[in-house]
Amino acid sequence: MKNENWYKLRAVSKTCDPAVMFGVTDRSNVPDYLYPDRSPRKGSTVIWHPSAKAHISIGSYVEAVRNRDEAAIAKMAAIGIPADIDFGYGPNDDMSSTYVKLKKQRAKKADSVKVMRAKFAATFEDGGAFRAGDVVKIVFRKKFVEDRGGTKRFQNAYERPTEDELKAFLAEEGAE
Repeated sequence: MKNENWYKLRAVSKTCDPAVMFGVTDRSNVPDYLYPDRSPRKGSTVIWHPSAKAHISIGSYVEAVRNRDEAAIAKMAAIGIPADIDFGYGPNDDMSSTYVKLKKQRAKKADSVKVMRAKFAATFEDGGAFRAGDVVKIVFRKKFVEDRGGTKRFQNAYERPTEDELKAFLAEEGAE
């Protein structure tokens, strides 16, 4: 953040922490301190607390105070931002133009793993060899590799099953 366009929030509220600034942001995709599912829109006014690394869009501030969101007001109070600053917005002003809703990140899928008898001979990840018919643990699509022709593709990884996995597999195999 450049300090050229930033002003002390203390100029507007004497009860504010002296380190808190406000101004126009030149960043995007920074999570809003009060509502992490939002990001202040680039070019909008934000409240910034440098040492707390807190960015609060004016829209989030006004909505938190307007809706009497106790959790958000407590977060602001913890970093020295009072809830009595009047930025001149009315009770019906739409503040959604000052922030962007962030897209939820997809949860990473757990590795697909299966303990089974090998259909062909190969090597374990640790370098040891196994033969067709040995019990192995296969982690499907574990590595993304490039072959000699430059084509990238997923490759399975072969690991040694743990004692518990081996016992469970043999018990299941014997039951069939």
